[in-house]
Parts: sequence; structure tokens; C-alpha cells
Amino acid sequence: CQRLTDANCREAFVQFAARLAVKKKMADALRIIRIFVNDPDPYLPGKDPHDPEDKYNEHKSVLEGKEPSSIRSVRGWCGWVLMKCSVLDGRDQVPEVIELTKKLIKDENYYAIHMACFALGQIARNRLTVLPSDKNTLFFNDEKEKALRMAKEVEAIAFGLLDRLISWPALVQKAMTKSILHVFDPLRALNEKDSLKLITTLAKLPADVTEESAPLFIYCAEFRKNAYKNWRFGMPGLYDDLGPEKYDEERFKKILIETIQELQKEDPDSCFRFASSVEHAMREASGDEIERNTELALEYLNLLSSVYAHNIFTLIYQVAERKLGSPDKYINRWFVLFNKCLEIEKGFYEKQVKSGNVANVRWYPTLYHSRIMELINEKLGQDKFMQAAKIFFAFPKEIDLHESTGLVSAIEEIAKTDKDAKKIISSLLDKNPSKYWHLKNKMK
Repeated sequence: CQRLTDANCREAFVQFAARLAVKKKMADALRIIRIFVNDPDPYLPGKDPHDPEDKYNEHKSVLEGKEPSSIRSVRGWCGWVLMKCSVLDGRDQVPEVIELTKKLIKDENYYAIHMACFALGQIARNRLTVLPSDKNTLFFNDEKEKALRMAKEVEAIAFGLLDRLISWPALVQKAMTKSILHVFDPLRALNEKDSLKLITTLAKLPADVTEESAPLFIYCAEFRKNAYKNWRFGMPGLYDDLGPEKYDEERFKKILIETIQELQKEDPDSCFRFASSVEHAMREASGDEIERNTELALEYLNLLSSVYAHNIFTLIYQVAERKLGSPDKYINRWFVLFNKCLEIEKGFYEKQVKSGNVANVRWYPTLYHSRIMELINEKLGQDKFMQAAKIFFAFPKEIDLHESTGLVSAIEEIAKTDKDAKKIISSLLDKNPSKYWHLKNKMK
């Protein structure tokens, strides 16, 4: 800094290190990082001589709850370069990458920590991988014990960061959530004790943070137990506790359900990531996973639909349409879930009408409703179709149903012999007589 007083000039040197890393010159890149990892840039508020009013201070922005969105500053670029070095071509430099990353992670500047998370996340992702040329040799080191101890060191750095996260202000926690999860998302090979610490910590954080952590909650509760049945790299005291017999998934499932229920009290739609996570697991399943993941999705979507949440219900309706369009042995359970959702949605609209808030929600119903009921009529028959139709058409008249022509035609046909269908025709006439005047004769 005494020779290069301009931070932009020093930043350019670190950017050059990034180019060296791309060219696989890891040792040269790290030589530059060793020099600049102690650079004062980025500055804490009030310390930057070129920004006395802190207009561009990233640490201050994080304090205000703003998520970092760019790569800048000297130490910021150091974190980016360290991420680039944690690859196969930088295998010999991994111990130094870990040490330099550890130093940055302990930084006082939130932005520097944010950038260090890129490096730590990459190291965490690679910590238990094997060489492409030798599946029996771990990436970190040829000697298994040394490689496993290095992996444990990486986990210790990550959990040290988690401990700091708890002490940060809520706005900082919110701004840094994605950065922290970038570190912990690859840390799947954790024993029960460490997994429990991770999940219980995340459950205590603000709703915004917990929501982003949904995939980790789902993984620990439903997928972690059997993920390492054939694990072969353990040693006494080192990753020898990953087997299913040493993991009680019920503890995690209890925390998951309690977390969802707490979030539902504040904002039901904040649970959307939980719904999308189980839906994704079901959609991407193959072979023996299909049945288990479908059961899983039905279980959690049933829980998540106990309170109306527009985005979650829209997702459920999308899934129901897809499942009813290609029916399997679960078709009746999807029908039951759909009917439950209609009842919950109906109750929600009735409350909105009473509270005078209907103008903000009258557009919520989608064309999924009509299409699903058409499929129910086609695949499951008239009785089940009318069960759903009676609920749907009992939505408050202030709500726009967006009923399809096909749905109305089905009701019109059934009304020839069914009193309930005639009542639906009557309600359509009352609500929109000009549109449905041609149905008046059906009432006779």
C-alpha cells in the first residue's frame, strides 16, 4: 500500500492473479494473493480515504441488508481467485488455499467474508471428491488420513462462520444468507451431531434465512440417512460415523415440521422453497426413487397446504394437473389433495371478503382449476368431478374464477340429470348473466 497507494491499481494485480489461475498457473496466482490478502481494501465504514461519505462502502450496504452483487476491492478479488485455485490443477496448493481462505473468512469486513464464501464453498465441495484418474485417492491428498483431516479442517472453518452468523444483526444475516448457504450446501457428508447443529442454527435465524435454507432442511430430514450406505473412506475418528445406523432422521423431521409450522404463522408463502424442494425431488426421481419421492411430496404438500399460500397452491395445482394428465396409482391421492386445497382456498376468500380485502385477491384463481377439473371428469368420473365443482363454484361471487369453456360445458351436460350441477348453472347466471344467458333454459 505504501508503494501502490491507489486501491484500483492493487485490485488490478489481483485480477491478474485470476487470469493466471485460469491459465493453470496456480502457484504464481497464490504468490500474488499472499501479498494482497492483508490489503486494507475493502475498508470498513469511515476508513476509506477516497470515499469519506461511504457512498460505495460494501460493508455498510450489507449492514443495511443489501445483498452484494458484484466483484470488487482487493480482498474481494482475493476470495474469487482462491475459488479458482481450488481445482484439480491446483491440487498441490490446496493446503495454502485453505489457510488463505480461513484468513479471509475471519475478516471483519462483511463484503470480504462474502467473497471468501466463494472460495470456501468450492473447497467444501471438493473436500471428499476423488481423482478422476484414481477413484481410490482423495482430491486433497494421496494419503487418506491427511486428506480426511484437511476435510475436517474445512468443515471447522465453515462452522466457525456459522457461529459468527448467529451473532450478526438480522439485516446482515439476511444479506449474507446466500453466501453462507453457498458454503453449507455442498457440506452434505456431515455426521448427525454436525448436521443437527447446522439445522438447529438455521431454524433460529430470521424467516428470510430459514426459507433460503429449505433444501438443507429437506435433505437432512429425508435424504441424509441413507446417503452414505456405501461410504468407503472412513477411518477411526474420521468420517466413520456417516452410516444410516448412526443417524436418527426423526429428530430432523421434527425440526423440519416445527419450522414449517412456525413460518406458516407469519407468512405461509415463506414456505414456498420447502414446497418447491419436495416437488423437485419428486420430478427428478428415477427408478426406485419415484415411489418414495412421490410419497414424500404428497406428505409435505399436504402439510404446506394447511394454510392458504398463493404461490404454494399454484405450485400444487401445477403438479396436480401434470399428475392427473398422466395418471398413476397416486391419482386418487392427488384428487384428495386438490379438493383439500379448494376448501382451504375457499375459506381464505371468504375471510378476504369479510375484511374488505377482496380487491387484492380476486384475480388469484388460475386456469389450472378449470383444467384440473376437466381432467378429473375425464379420468375419475362424474361423482368426483362434482365433488370438486361444488367447492370451486362456491367461491365468493366477488372472486374471478376464470372458468374455462370446457368446464362450463361439462357442468351444462351434467345439469341435465343432476340438481347440484343446475345450482352451479344458476350461480353462473347470477354472477354473469350476459355471458351465460344461453344457459337460462338449462334451469327449466
